[in-house]
Amino acid sequence: MKVTIAHSTTTTGLMRKTNYFDVTVAVQFSPSERGIIERYDLGVVNVLDRDPPAGSRDVDGQPDFFNLKIRHLLEGPNAYRCFTPLNAKSYDAQLRDALQKLKAYLDANATPMSGSDTFEL
Repeated sequence: MKVTIAHSTTTTGLMRKTNYFDVTVAVQFSPSERGIIERYDLGVVNVLDRDPPAGSRDVDGQPDFFNLKIRHLLEGPNAYRCFTPLNAKSYDAQLRDALQKLKAYLDANATPMSGSDTFEL
């Protein structure tokens, strides 16, 4: 799994200019990771809970609409807009942590458990 995270600034508005801070993540899954995702239909798995991006509204009745899922990462680069540079840095840190957990999750799904175990409680 190869990850690229890019930061950029976007200015919107004609009269009242507003700066937003975008964080874009692109993930290249290895063939074996793609195989695991497809074999177990993991595209719907939630990678990171996210609030609505800066400048957008909440979607009524769909609380997880803005969450980052594996299928979003499979589709290509995924951008998330933040209000401040600090928000962008915080999101970057959360993203890095979530992607490390995703890697461990995919590795854990690579091989099923087999055999038996006896223990005493």
